[in-house]
Amino acid sequence: MKKLVLILTVSLSAILFSEGFASNPELFLISERGIEKSKADISDLWFFDNSESVIRYSEVSLSNEVVSYNYSNKDSNLLHLNLFEDITYEAKIDYTSTYVNGSKVVRARINNYEWASMILSTTENRSLAVVNIPSKDLHYKIISCPETNKHYILELNISKLDYIEGDDDVLPPAPDEKAIQEQIRIQNEISAKNLGPLDHATVDVLIVYTTAAKSWGNSSGGGVDNIVSLAVAQSNLSYDNSETFMAMRLVHATETYYVESGSSSNDLSNLTNGTGALGMVHEWRNEFGADLVAMFSDVSDTGGIAWLLTSTNGRPDMAFSITRVRQATGLTHAHETGHNMGCHHHKAQNFQAGPGLFNYSAGWRWTGTNNAYYCDLMTYSSGSYFQDGVTHTNVAYFSNPYVSHQNVPTGDVSDGDNARTLREIKHVISAYRAAIVNSVEGIVTDIDDNPLAGAQIRVAGTSIITYSGADGTFVFSALTAGERTLIASLEGYTTQHQLINVYDNETTNVVFKLSVLSVVEVSGIVYGADDEETGLEGAIVALVGDSYFETKTNELGEYLFDEVFGESLYSLHVYKPGYELFIDNISIPSGDYLVDDVVLDYALYDVDNVTSKLQSGNTLISWDEPTGKKVFRYDNGTPVSNIGFFGGTLKGVLGAAHFSRGYVDAISWMLTGANHSTVSVWIMGINDMNLPDRTNIIYHAENVPNTHMQWTVHELSEPVYAANGFFIGLSAAGSLGLAVDGGIDDLYGFQDGTQFYNSDYTQYDFRDMNTWVPRNFLIRALAFDLGSLNSGKSISAASIEEEEFKGVSLKSYEYPAVLTGYNVYLTDMTTPVASNVANTEYLFTGLGSGVYTVGIQAVYEQGLSDIVMLTFPPYTPVEDIVTSDIKLYPNPAKDIINITAATIIKEIEVYNLLGTLIEREKVESNEVQLNLNNYKSGFYFINVITEYGKTTHKIVVTK
Repeated sequence: MKKLVLILTVSLSAILFSEGFASNPELFLISERGIEKSKADISDLWFFDNSESVIRYSEVSLSNEVVSYNYSNKDSNLLHLNLFEDITYEAKIDYTSTYVNGSKVVRARINNYEWASMILSTTENRSLAVVNIPSKDLHYKIISCPETNKHYILELNISKLDYIEGDDDVLPPAPDEKAIQEQIRIQNEISAKNLGPLDHATVDVLIVYTTAAKSWGNSSGGGVDNIVSLAVAQSNLSYDNSETFMAMRLVHATETYYVESGSSSNDLSNLTNGTGALGMVHEWRNEFGADLVAMFSDVSDTGGIAWLLTSTNGRPDMAFSITRVRQATGLTHAHETGHNMGCHHHKAQNFQAGPGLFNYSAGWRWTGTNNAYYCDLMTYSSGSYFQDGVTHTNVAYFSNPYVSHQNVPTGDVSDGDNARTLREIKHVISAYRAAIVNSVEGIVTDIDDNPLAGAQIRVAGTSIITYSGADGTFVFSALTAGERTLIASLEGYTTQHQLINVYDNETTNVVFKLSVLSVVEVSGIVYGADDEETGLEGAIVALVGDSYFETKTNELGEYLFDEVFGESLYSLHVYKPGYELFIDNISIPSGDYLVDDVVLDYALYDVDNVTSKLQSGNTLISWDEPTGKKVFRYDNGTPVSNIGFFGGTLKGVLGAAHFSRGYVDAISWMLTGANHSTVSVWIMGINDMNLPDRTNIIYHAENVPNTHMQWTVHELSEPVYAANGFFIGLSAAGSLGLAVDGGIDDLYGFQDGTQFYNSDYTQYDFRDMNTWVPRNFLIRALAFDLGSLNSGKSISAASIEEEEFKGVSLKSYEYPAVLTGYNVYLTDMTTPVASNVANTEYLFTGLGSGVYTVGIQAVYEQGLSDIVMLTFPPYTPVEDIVTSDIKLYPNPAKDIINITAATIIKEIEVYNLLGTLIEREKVESNEVQLNLNNYKSGFYFINVITEYGKTTHKIVVTK
């Protein structure tokens, strides 16, 4: 049997309040309120998009005692719901819990109004509450403004709420062999436990929400985490009301980057099959042991849709549902997951009528003693679905003939007992996945037992991180069993590691005691190899460890860190362009520390961009003067599509990670989607999980100008040093539209662990694009390559191309090594065929047919660079045919584009950005005119095919 572990993180102030509460039962929901306003003045509610439902409202402050309340059956738990000046209800708190997503949930039942309730969820500093009094058709909501965090109490007109009934519920296909084996496993497990309908069961649920749902939830809905928590709490209220002896437990809630297709039935199919970005959902389900999976989406075609369970043996492979996020704080989630457990609609409905799993698995309607009309949550409320045309009020019940509402049974033994359905099937559902409720609770203090807030606690070898609260406590939920190393760190304190054992269905307690580190001075002098008597000015000196410190040397080569944490091990990094990077490990004691003198060696940079071309039957090799800079890239330069977040924000970052130390000068990118005039540019570090380190922002610039549909360059005002690799990324309000290539290329193929996305870097870790679309972003960095970090990724540094960093100074530093010329090698890389060549080109004449390898080496007074090699194709005894011989004009073009060549053009092909062939034309001429009348504005690629091969050209069509 699953063991329910309730994790509560309680502050000292909350404990003191609870102990004194019994003697002081006066607890009020609202501590302060503003002026009441009518629907005629709803300017304060600009964020609330269902304004037509508002009857009245006022700004309020919620009682901290209520928000943080912890239920105890020893207390009176009396709560005054002082909603408006003229409206106060008495209620009793009967349930509190802290959910795995960090939401604190408080539930209260209202006295003297049958099954009326309040549910309040608070996540960080935002609260969301619903108060329902079905017998009076009253509905209240407490919601917060996303910008100011001000809270408002709203009285709402139920008939004008934004509500859509569910879609056709889907009958699952016949089980395949794998599903049958799962059913056999479940039945064997149930039989072994000898569980009955009156034994308690916990059904674990994973809730994912689309980016669009998250955007709406955080802006208009009161916070998506609160919405998720209210949906689960409403389900549990309904289970309790209906005497099902079961509970729903939220085991994980997170965003999925799936974009709604416009058809919720297709979305359900994609969710079930794990299509595209939804593939991760299935991994999360297994990781967190979720019996049911629900997706909240922002749609308008349905209120919800789910697979209907039709087998008493269960269908774990069909335990999926979709709920419209705009009504998830009501009963829709309970309704859709009810279908997953065999519950169905009323038998008399004219649309999707019951029963479900059993003949009695159907909803119910009744008339209360107050002559009002009610129905259970599985029955459609609108009279349009029934022959009598009478609309009923949904209440938080599953039909049950033995439970009454308004002194009338809420079900029928033969035709309406969904509660019995749940009692009969709940253990089967609960066995879909093994429960993972292993948890770790702990506290971080100093050596005097004072709690430390904001300490990071990380599970070593994973990206699982949490932080200690104001009282020093922390919680990890749903860790898999086994040995784990926890690492606690806080700037200014010692870092501590603890090896613990996590056990199934148990809570492990941990105490970290961190000592205060001494603060010391660290100083030294840096020299260059060209002058070991005079200090080197302007060198970057960095101390890399649990904390990071950086400075530059003065005109005497001196550096000083006046506040460094002592008793710590650091890696000392010293660098200046023109010199090699110096790295050494140093141990800083508890007192001031003088570092040994550092002498930087000369950097003997390699030549850049070695190329070959035929010239009058000979081969011309050319190269660029050494700059020391490289372009860090993964893309092949050809955009085929673009990617962005629907409803994205400046916190939603896309980009590429490079696993080399670098001194970054500039970033370039191409946007081909939404036309943004400005973007935000990010450079972040890389953490020890090889993910972009969202806590280590090396560089950030807002309102950076962007030029649509072409390479845009941003030169940093001052280069930045990336000690442990770097991530370059962009963000923008709305869909970013960052171009991507096809991901398939001999040289620039997609590599796992290089391209990343994050819808909100302030909340989530970055995710690999291999979980979404395996494509390379067209985003590059210009930087000094200071050495690979041996990540296993292919080296991403390449020679500089003209277009990508046009306008950036490639040699903006004075280098101490003196360049005198170049050595040229052919095939034999030990003996040059030409030495100390002054020019940056060399002509080979009289080469016979075959494949050759040429090598170019920079010659300095101080030594030789490495040899940069190029293999060029077999000799062809014809005149030079190169890209420059083919002309396309005008470009950009509107109506026509002319193509000319020095030789006969055999054929032209035109492709759009998606790689789709638009036009193919046979030519047999050295010039052709292409009609663009039927072309839309945008990028196109033209292949010009001659007898000597194919060249590709990019054109821009403007209309």
